Amino acid sequence: MDEVPQAYANEVQNSIDKLKIKYSDNRFILSCRIAAYQSSMAGFTTVELADFDDEQIERFIHNWFRSELDIDNNVAEACWAKLSQPEYKASLELAQTPLLLTFLCITYDAYQDFPEQRSQLYSEALDILLRKWDAQKRIKRDKIYANWNINLELALLSELAHDFFTRDELFFTKESILEYIQVFLSDTAGNVKFIDIEAVLGAIAIQQGILVERAADIYSFSHLTLQEYLTAKYISQDNRRIEKLIADHLTDERWQEIFLLVAGLKDDAGELLKLMEKATQKLTNTNKLEQLLIWAQSIANDTSPYFNPVDTRAIAIAYALSYNNADTKALAYALAKVKALANAYPLTNAYPIGNVYAYALVNVYPLKYFIEYARWSEEFQIYRDVNYSQLISKLEELEQQIPNNSAGREVRKAFALRIIQTWLEAFHLKPEMVDLSKQEIAALDNYFYGNLLMVKCKNAAVRVSKETWQNIESRMLLPVKPLANK
Repeated sequence: MDEVPQAYANEVQNSIDKLKIKYSDNRFILSCRIAAYQSSMAGFTTVELADFDDEQIERFIHNWFRSELDIDNNVAEACWAKLSQPEYKASLELAQTPLLLTFLCITYDAYQDFPEQRSQLYSEALDILLRKWDAQKRIKRDKIYANWNINLELALLSELAHDFFTRDELFFTKESILEYIQVFLSDTAGNVKFIDIEAVLGAIAIQQGILVERAADIYSFSHLTLQEYLTAKYISQDNRRIEKLIADHLTDERWQEIFLLVAGLKDDAGELLKLMEKATQKLTNTNKLEQLLIWAQSIANDTSPYFNPVDTRAIAIAYALSYNNADTKALAYALAKVKALANAYPLTNAYPIGNVYAYALVNVYPLKYFIEYARWSEEFQIYRDVNYSQLISKLEELEQQIPNNSAGREVRKAFALRIIQTWLEAFHLKPEMVDLSKQEIAALDNYFYGNLLMVKCKNAAVRVSKETWQNIESRMLLPVKPLANK
């Protein structure tokens, strides 16, 4: 489903619904990458495919290196032994995905070694495919174009991948590709009337398998990952393209992999991260959101011995948000982003706390979650200026006053309000501070996403100087205008 262009997503879903109704005795499976998954479809059970475990990775490798020459030289054993070494931990993590494990096997076959970053892995695997194909003379230079070479082809594929990805076109007609190749070569080779354009397409599609014909005269890249990598390669070569990427797509999850690959393709991703930080700070563009960040800065303990300051700020904001319409998808999503950013305490209790009203209507009050969180945050010194003993005492007192099952709806709602009011007062929060509109919740969601994307890009980068990252991280989840006195 993640390879369906957004413009056709609803149409495809409707067609699937009609298909499963018409053939109700059949079994249907839909697949989608986790990053692109939005919501379940009626009648389907959502499951997540597990990553390959070590045993499956080893079996895959033995199935890959099964030629007589490989067996005689124990290539599979040597490959697995190397991948199992501690210094190749990052490569072993890549191997949990079948496609990346395929690339690892291709790369190991050529170099007897593994790259550390995904971007490097894609680069080397693609280079191997192109060079191996060229070395075996699968392209007849005298019949296509005398000056045709790997670098030229890579430039063509990168530009094509980028332009079609930008238009959200993952499938394209033969006519559109031929026109694209002709324009590209006209700008590169000059006179193209002696170049067989169809032969160029045929060489790329038929011989290499980088482009494949999905239906009659309908093509796509053989895997979305290849299109994403080539798109990132095209962008990474020009700073103006990087600036446009950030300006146009910072909060668009469809472009998340592009950002990660661009970070990995740069020798130093520091400037990329600085530009991302500048754009992310502009996302909290209302006074209320700025006030929420100011509150988090004032109450989050930046000297906790257990978590760094950005973690405590993230946890504080997550719990502040959990009181504002936590049953909305946007907020649940924002909470997940904060949890991932903090990478600390599992914030699973935020959802029950946020749904205190819904719980109250069925006479279930999640006071135990409030008490548990209060004790945990005190132990790990998440906040400052919170009277925990008084808070816990008040919550325990409320536990003894829970309305019975015969209490009316208004009584139960009023009691739920007492719980929330007690909690907000303890953490110096006013109801209006967390009474956010849907637009403000969406803005915060984008803000969290931008910060989390910076963390992911830093992890995907070949290099980011320690000083650059420390400076960026120290400013994360802070108001644009810092507090005068803390």
